[in-house]
Amino acid sequence: MLGFVMERLAERVPELRGRLYAAADLQAILSGAATAPQGVSAHVLPAGLSARGGESAAGLFTQIVDEVVSVLVVYRHAGAAGERAAPEIRDMRMRIIAALAGSAPEDIAGDFVFRAARLQPPLQGGTLLDQIDFSIQDQLRITP
Repeated sequence: MLGFVMERLAERVPELRGRLYAAADLQAILSGAATAPQGVSAHVLPAGLSARGGESAAGLFTQIVDEVVSVLVVYRHAGAAGERAAPEIRDMRMRIIAALAGSAPEDIAGDFVFRAARLQPPLQGGTLLDQIDFSIQDQLRITP
């Protein structure tokens, strides 16, 4: 799932090519052990699962599951350039939403749906984080 999201973003948002990272890289930035690259980059994270219902019939258990994926866009601009990041944030949000909404890996029943976007409190050195959440619906099919 995360690989699909990263490939799709690299394909549809050229500024993120070569600047897409996994959760471990983000943890290093948040803990202060690493510095975000200059400019814009993004981290793709598995943000959670939620489920609805559940039925057993004919020896099969089925349940609808929504998987949430977050794209954390990191903006790191030195000096006055950081003050000019606000217009860039909205543009990048809309491009990421357009890249993912309505798409899906071939083996998943549903499509990605945009859920929310929110700017996180700034980190040291003028680094901004913008969290963009998507969910995709799938179905568990388990033989108990």
